[in-house]
Amino acid sequence: MGLSIPNGNMEKHISQAALKPLRHVELDVLKACAIIFMIICHAVIRLSGYHDGYESEFGFWFGDVVLGSYLFVAHAFMFAMGYATNLTRNYKPSDYIKRGIKIFIMAYVLNYFRYTVYVLLGSLVMREVLDLALYSFLCQDILHFAGLALIFTGILKSLRLKEIPILIVGITLSILGGLLAFSITGKEAFNYIVGFMLVTDKTWSCFAFFNWYIFVAFGIWFGSAAEKAKDPRKFYRYVLTISFVILVVYLILTFRFGEFFMSKERWYYATSLPESIGYLSIDLTLLCFARYLPQDNKLIRLFTLMSTNLNKIYIAQWCILGFFESIFVALLGITLTYPAIYVVGIILIPMSILAVQLTNRLTRNKAQRRPVKDEQ
Repeated sequence: MGLSIPNGNMEKHISQAALKPLRHVELDVLKACAIIFMIICHAVIRLSGYHDGYESEFGFWFGDVVLGSYLFVAHAFMFAMGYATNLTRNYKPSDYIKRGIKIFIMAYVLNYFRYTVYVLLGSLVMREVLDLALYSFLCQDILHFAGLALIFTGILKSLRLKEIPILIVGITLSILGGLLAFSITGKEAFNYIVGFMLVTDKTWSCFAFFNWYIFVAFGIWFGSAAEKAKDPRKFYRYVLTISFVILVVYLILTFRFGEFFMSKERWYYATSLPESIGYLSIDLTLLCFARYLPQDNKLIRLFTLMSTNLNKIYIAQWCILGFFESIFVALLGITLTYPAIYVVGIILIPMSILAVQLTNRLTRNKAQRRPVKDEQ
């Protein structure tokens, strides 16, 4: 008996999963661009602060505000993380929670190896820096938020919340976070603990959960809508048009009223819901534009490599930068001009990628040399 195929388009009998690409190139491009700008930004903010008045200089402003705040960095990473939850359908809620806990712990391990170890070594000479060692170990960063965001996402998914309710939760938290920023403060320990959730002050609070979960929640919703779109090209063209219009309006208002004008005290980390919409318009414009780029060339393959090793590159660039700053700038007192700082940032990009590739290769070789137990 022969195989018969019903009348109609054969594509209807092919699973939608088989028609989708193995990689989302647009997501790889967004994450790779975020990595590039992030590394340069980190070099600028870490290597510039060794003379008075640096915060008012153009070189610092461009690296910190333009590259590090507006152009697809932290908000792009968190949006992409939310989007990616739609690509890991085999994940159980407990998997998100476990991964979130690991990332949260990793944040403190990274703090130790990029900052604290050098401060402790310096304390052997200058004992008054012991307080700085504690701060360098405890200071909050995006990995802390990413861990909390994954834990919270796992909890929401365990409650069987769909994408729209999760987005509503994110919007609600963003509104509260924007309104309550700098309103609830106390002693240092209080500001640090509460600062994980709400912006308490500019010393202990960074990437407060209420203010920043909107990017993850929106990514979850948007990724689901993109995956379900019957005509992806039309969907992305439609989103590109809307996001570009919002972006133009946002940039005009920013030039008129100043940077971070919709956030309390004009502080990037105290982002409000309207400000977050502006950031998302930047991310979506690049994401949708990247949808129309060639799907396979050397540059795209490099972007894919960077995207798939995001966490490792993040850790590598901080460890290398922490060593360079502590030894050459802080200890030896070498003063770098802004052109030199930007060159360091650019060089740090391939160095971080190569360090990750070397680590991956050593890990694979170690796994291959491991003896296989004879199963009997």
